This record gives sequence, C-alpha cells and structure tokens, in this order.
Amino acid sequence: MGGNESQGGSTGPAEGVPLGALSALLREIAAGPTPPAGGWASALRPGAVFGKFELVRQLGRGGFGEVWEARDRELGRSVAFKAVRAGARAGLREERLLREAEAAARLGHPNLVTLFELGKSDHGPYLILELLQGQTLEERLSQGRLSLREVVRIAAEISKGVAHAHSQGVVHRDLKPGNVFLCEDGQVKVLDFGLAHAFGQRRQEGGTPAYMAPEQWEGAPEDERTDVFALGVMLYRLLSGEMPFPEDGGRSVQGPRKAPLLEVGELPAIGELVARMLAKRPAERPRDGAEVAASLRALHDELERTPTGGTTRVRTRRSLLGRSRVIVAAALLAVAGPVVWRLWPRAPAPGVGSDARIVVAVADTANETGERELDALSGLLVAALEQSPGLSVVPRGRLFDLARQAGHRDLGRIDEIAGREAGRRAGVRALLVTSVHRLGSTYAMQLRALDPANDRDLFSDKGSVPSKEAIYDLVDRLADRTRAELLPGEVRARPAPSTRAVTSSLEAYEQYFRGRELAEKGDVEAAAAAYRRSLEKDPRFALAHRDLSIAVKALGATDVERRKHAEAALAGADTLPERERLLTQAWHAQTFWRFEESRRLHRTYVDRFGDDKRTLVRVGGILCYLQWDAEYGQKAAEKALLLDPLHAPARELLVDALVEAERPDEALAEARRWMRELPSPQATAALVYVLRSRGDLDAALRAIAAGEGLPGLSAVDRARLRQQRAYVHLYRDDLEAARREVEARVVPVAAHEWGAFSFPAELAYYRGRPREAERLLEAPGAFEQWALYVRFELLAAGGPGLALRAAARAVRQHAETADMLVAVVLALAGEHELAAEVASSPNAAADPSIRRLVEALRRRGSDLAAARGELDEIRRTARPYFVRQAATYALGEACYAAGDDRCAIEMLRAFGGMYRHHWRLVSRAWAYPRSLLLVARSQERLGDATGALATVEHLLGMWRHAEPDFAPLAEARSLRARLAAAGKRTSRPAPAARSPTSEASRE
Repeated sequence: MGGNESQGGSTGPAEGVPLGALSALLREIAAGPTPPAGGWASALRPGAVFGKFELVRQLGRGGFGEVWEARDRELGRSVAFKAVRAGARAGLREERLLREAEAAARLGHPNLVTLFELGKSDHGPYLILELLQGQTLEERLSQGRLSLREVVRIAAEISKGVAHAHSQGVVHRDLKPGNVFLCEDGQVKVLDFGLAHAFGQRRQEGGTPAYMAPEQWEGAPEDERTDVFALGVMLYRLLSGEMPFPEDGGRSVQGPRKAPLLEVGELPAIGELVARMLAKRPAERPRDGAEVAASLRALHDELERTPTGGTTRVRTRRSLLGRSRVIVAAALLAVAGPVVWRLWPRAPAPGVGSDARIVVAVADTANETGERELDALSGLLVAALEQSPGLSVVPRGRLFDLARQAGHRDLGRIDEIAGREAGRRAGVRALLVTSVHRLGSTYAMQLRALDPANDRDLFSDKGSVPSKEAIYDLVDRLADRTRAELLPGEVRARPAPSTRAVTSSLEAYEQYFRGRELAEKGDVEAAAAAYRRSLEKDPRFALAHRDLSIAVKALGATDVERRKHAEAALAGADTLPERERLLTQAWHAQTFWRFEESRRLHRTYVDRFGDDKRTLVRVGGILCYLQWDAEYGQKAAEKALLLDPLHAPARELLVDALVEAERPDEALAEARRWMRELPSPQATAALVYVLRSRGDLDAALRAIAAGEGLPGLSAVDRARLRQQRAYVHLYRDDLEAARREVEARVVPVAAHEWGAFSFPAELAYYRGRPREAERLLEAPGAFEQWALYVRFELLAAGGPGLALRAAARAVRQHAETADMLVAVVLALAGEHELAAEVASSPNAAADPSIRRLVEALRRRGSDLAAARGELDEIRRTARPYFVRQAATYALGEACYAAGDDRCAIEMLRAFGGMYRHHWRLVSRAWAYPRSLLLVARSQERLGDATGALATVEHLLGMWRHAEPDFAPLAEARSLRARLAAAGKRTSRPAPAARSPTSEASRE
C-alpha cells in the first residue's frame, strides 16, 4: 500500500478473512478465463463501484497492484482497495501456495496491515485492507537520516510483525522500505505479507533486486532467513544511508565477498547483528524473525538505559581478512590459472550435500491397513537407502525441526505436506512419500519421489506381496528403484537384503521406532520400555540394544546391564548402515572406556555427520564431559546450532565446552548472549555455572534472582534454581542459607539428577553432621548407585580402613566404570595399595594422569620432594578436572607436611576456589573444611596468629550446628583456644603471610 493511507485501527481475527476464502478465490482465478487486456487499467476511476466498495481517490501503486481509497457503503467506513495484478496463473494451483496464502490472509498482529475482505471482478481480483495514515519508510528515507533510537525502534517493530508471520508459516519474500508503513501515531506496519507470492508474483518478479537474498537470485529454496536477509539490508541502509551490496544484477550478493562492516559507536552490537543477517549462507543468519526481534529488543533496552547525544556516527569498514583473501585468490589465479580454478571449492548443486552425496528425505508412511507395526515402514526404507554410499538421508528428527520452522505445529508425523516444506528447507533432491494398503492377505506399497524445490514429480513405483512377512522384499525393491533413478549404476553394489540387516521383525522395528520418538521428546523411561519390548520380538536387534544401553545409562542403571546391551549391539553392528555402525562402535568403546578408540570414533561422527542435532549434542557431551575433548565438544555444539539456533542442549554444551577449554571470557559472553536472546531456566543455569566457575559468586546469585523472575516457570524449574542457589551459598561458606534452600525445595528434582540427590548428604557433612549424612543416604528413594558412591566418598574422611575398602568394593561391583574416581579417592584417603590396584584396571588406566596421581600420593611418605614436583605437574596439565582438583588439594597437604607453609596456604586456598563440578568430588565435603584447618595451622606457624584465628573462627562458624562428637570439631576448638591464648600474651601480631592472590600475581 502506498500513498497517504489512513489507519483505521487494528482488527481482531473475527473481522478477518474467513478460513478457506482466499484459497477458494485463487482456485477460481486459476480456473477462470483470462482477464481482458489491460485488466484494471480502464476500470479504476473515482466513483467506480466494485461490490459494495466505491473508489474515492488513487493512493499509489503497491508491489503487485494499484491502491485506492474506497468507501464501504454497507459499513460506512473508509478502506484501502487494492486492485491485484495476478502473475503466473499456473502457480495459483500449487497447494503449498494456497496454504501459505490462506495463512497470510488470516495474519493478525499490530505490526501487520489487516486484510478485511477479498473479491473478484471482471477486471481481476481485489483486496480490502485497513486504511493507514502516514507514509512509507521509503518516503521517510528520502527526507533524511533517522536517529539511532528511531532506527532500532522501527526495525524492532518490523521484526515483531515478521516474527508473527513466520510463526504461522508465512514468508514475505519482498521486504523493503516501500513495504513498511510509518503511521502518524507511531505505529509501524508491514504491507503485502505473503500475498504477492500467493497471486503468482514469484521470485525475481516479486522480489526487489536490491533486497534479494542470494538464494532468491539463484532460484534456490527460500524460507524465513530470506526475509532476515532483506531486513538486514534495510537495517544497513537505515544506519549507514548506503546499500550493503552494489546493484550489479546480483553478482555481488551471490559472490563470496561480505558486506562492509558497520561500526556504530553507541551500539557496537547492532553492527554484529546486521553482519549475521547479511550472511551469504542462510544457515549462518538468525533463524527467523523471532530471533531478530529478540536481539533488537535487547538492543532497544540497552539504548533506553544509555543516555545519548545527537547524531550517531556510523562508519562502514571492509573486512581486512576478506580483502586479503581476495588479493591472495587473485594472485593464485594469475599464477596457477586453470589449475587453481579446477581445484577451487564450488558450492554443491541443489540436492547434493557438502560430501557430494545426493540428499533425500523420507516422509512417514501413510498406513491404510490399520496394522500398527506397518507405521514404521518409512524407517525400514531409510535403513535400506543408507546402505548406499552415494545417498545422504535426512534424519527424521531433523525433518520435524524443519517442518516446525515452516509453521507446522504439534506434528505427530511427517506427512507429505510437512515433508515438502522440510525437504525444501533441507535442500533435498527427492522427497520419498510412501503408502501401504491391504486387500485380503495381499499388501501393496506405493512410492512417489517428489522434487520439493520445484514442486514436481520425479518418478513413482509400486508393488505388492502375498504376505506381511514379504514386505521386507518390497521395501528393498522400492529402495533399488530409488537408487536406480538417483544413482544409476550403484544398485548392483548393494548388499541384499538391506532391510533385514536391521531386524527381521516388523513388530520389533515398530517398537524401536516408538522408542526413538519417545526419546526425542525427552521421555527416556518410556523409550527404554519400548526398546525392551522391541527386544522381546527380536533379541538380536542391534539398534534396540544400543539405544537401550544409552537410555539405561541416563536412568542410572548398573554397568552390568549397560554393558550387556552394548555388547549385543556391537555383535550386530557390521550389518548396519554406516552412520548407525559408527555410533554403535563408538558407544561400545565408550561403555568399556577404551578412551582413545571412543574419542576417534566420536570425532569421526562429528566430522562426517552434521544433520541430527540431538545425536550431535549427545556425542559432543561424551567428548566434552567424559573424554575432556573440549575442542570437539564445541564443534559438535556449533554444528547442532547451525541446524537449530534455539536448541537449548546445544547452547548448554557450547558454554560448557568453552569452560572446559579454559576460555572463561568466551564462555561468559556466550552464556550472556543466550540469556539475552532466549531467557530461560536452562540459560540461567548456564550463566550461573560460568559465573561460579570464575569465582564470581555474588554475580551468580544475581543471575539466579533474575532467572526466578522469568515468566512461566514450572515448579521443577523453580526447584532447580533453588538447587543452583544452594550450590552458590555452599561455595560462599554460607551453609545455613544452603540448608534453607534445600528445605524450601518442595518439588523434588528427578532422583537420577546427581546434584539434587547427593547435595543434602554432602551439605550435612560440610556442616559437621556425618550421622545425618548417612541417614539421608539410607532414606527411601535414595538412588542406590550414587548412594553407594557418596557413602564411599564421605568414608574417605576417616582415612584408610576396612569400612572404606568395603565401600570401594561395593561401588566397583555396582559401577565398574567408576574406577577412575575410586582410585583417586582411595589415594587421597591413604589406601595406597588398593588405589594402585584400582588405577591399573582398564577403565582407570584409560587416562594416564590417574596412575600418575596415585603414584605421587603413595610417594609422599618416602620422597616428599619428588611427590610435590609430580603433584604440581599434574595439577597444571591433567585433562580431567577432578584430577586437577585432587592434585591441588594433595599438593597443599604435601607442602604443609614439608613445612612450606606459604605453598600450603596458596594451594589449599586454590583448591577451595575450584567451583566446577562436571566430575565433582564429593570428597570436597570433608577436604575443604580440612583445608581450612591446615591453612590456619600454616598461618600459626608463620606467626600470623590473627589470620589463623580468623580462619579457624570461619571454620567453626560453618560447624556451629555440628554433631557434638564430630572429631574435627574438637581439633578446631583446641586450635582456637591456643590461638586466643597466644593473642592475649602479645599485643602485636607477627607479620602476615602473603595472600595466595598476591603471591600468584607476583609470580
């Protein structure tokens, strides 16, 4: 809508277009006669009447029609009458266009112009819209630059309207300043949302060249990120007064060169946002309008908090890195000519992945038989196709993600409609749609291959078999036909039969299929039950064994059960498709703690397969948390976030990987970005973890308080935040505050969540109440595996003895893979012979730092100097964080034993400040209070009676509710009495020891 169109107010859904009206009109137009030559040209004049609308005056021309002010003679109101020029009418018959047009017609949002009615005359179709008063953004730009605040406000309002449309599955495809209206009352409206496309004005006909994304120029599939690019161009122009790319027929947009960077002094982050929006590859842009809106909202809030002056200075700067690459490329081409050109990486053809394999997707089978086990036939077809090295099959979970991004909410299955949208976004060569029917004992299956990008059929096939058992053969035949069409010549190389390589039982596969669905929804317990039912039908089903092993690990089952299923899975791995075989072998290696093999296999998966965000996060978590491979943990997280920037587990993994990689500033920036863009309990927990690991405990408490103010928190969310606050209070040595948080947590967190279970017992021991800790570990509902381990950890406080050795045996029988931790705790407690034996087990020997630590602790009694040197080396270089924790504490003890009190104070205080706990030792519950006692003694020996008294008073404050017979309590009281008596004998304290902080700074 152009001209001075007056706002008539926003209307609700009741005043909008009835469901089905627009698609009916479009079908009628497509089926009817061609409008006369000239169409509307001779019909539009003041006083002309169309239906109940009388034209008053011309307002202007829009993107696909002419706009007039008109009077609704029935309702007595002024409206905007848009005479539509329909484009390529064949496109009006496309079902996907009709669906999107219908959604566009019913959009209702304050930032989108409202469509009241629609109709058809002899001259063509027309739309009746609300009448707006003001001017277009294009007209406003012709009058001069806008202030930074106004730019951010307008862009934020546009993005809110765009976000709403995207949430309904509608893409504009022609965002530009001429399609944004600035109303006189300050309201911002986006015009023509999705309707130009619906009426046949498609791609370059409908797009405006200066605002078109690379995929529009190339004729590639378009989605929400196409609108993000156009909005980025607008924002760039609003800020700088220039266009980011020259108007050269799309060559600059399609080429590798990036847009010049924007430097906005008052708001640097907006330049970064615009750069992301203008990324050439859609996957590198913000996912949709909602993500842009969240970023702009945060920038708007930042500006509101910051007083600004007059005109904002905005500079553009070409990336030095990009410029140097162009120079190098030009030099190479000049010297090497055809050789460099032949080797220069090219973008893959449509439907071809980065590894040169043909990309296909498989929709869920339309099962017309009523027999539930045939619901999963699409999975068997995927298994058959994955045997082909030349094909890459998009995972089903990825299809669900893409379909939801396209506006398909609450999907239960991937049907043809959702599959088309998902396949288009995934850039597949073919979407395979299957159906199965039954007539008597005969089963018939049909396959259609569709090209989602161009909405055309590729090929089809069908067949029938005399029994349900023979359906495997039918699926194999259809897979062969697909290979023959997409990969001529490869079909003969396929091992046969490929479907039976997965399982010979349809019932088993159907249960496995259900289990995978449940696992993706987060219901691990129900998924495990489905996998067990699957194995009842086929006890040799490798995939069911593997995924059951993974599930029971998450549920805290014994190592015996987990390993049994991992072994059974590996026995059948050779017949599985490559992706599944690799995951099965990697899981087996991890389950049996063959670390180097596991790391190699999991790294291979991250390198080769990047299209399943959930598996990437699981694999990245194994690499990051269990193998201390932060580099590949980060890589897996980043690949998952390319698939779904909103995937919370991937963002959590990315933050954790940066912490593990000792990159605290980057971890903090990422956690804050997550909290700013997508505030949630998960984002809060990640931010708190980073702040805590940095020792910024006050900031961590503020972050928790902010998280508790988020809307829509569940009771479990609030319980987890209380748990976070309890941890922070514990590390602040405010044990009573931590206890109050635990007691106020009325909704229990899941029993198998380690921190929620172990914390009350750990806290009781911190407070000097070992008998209370034991009662908590024996309480009904205590998690057996971890109860055994926590009890073993706390027994270590008493040093070597029969009880500790018996507890170690119980832990190892229940969880053999705990040997690494068991060896370290035994060594800390002085059980050196047993610690050495455990450290020699295959599990503990997987990381050499375990044995080195055990040997160093054993040598403390015979060669203290050598032990100190080895412990210092371990605390600085060991990969597992818990080994570094233990070595730091042990070095503090060794320094104290050697009489090196300054070293003892520095190391023991450093141990007290180690707040990370992916593999947290519960031993801290006794080791940390003991470290304070040793610090006080070292201060006393250095002559710092005042400092020693303050330290021991602090410790006794932690133990003010200790059980009366708690042995360390008497020791601390005795030390306090001695220090107090010494203080009375002298009025001048001895020189204080340097603090660990100043000592570390001096070094």
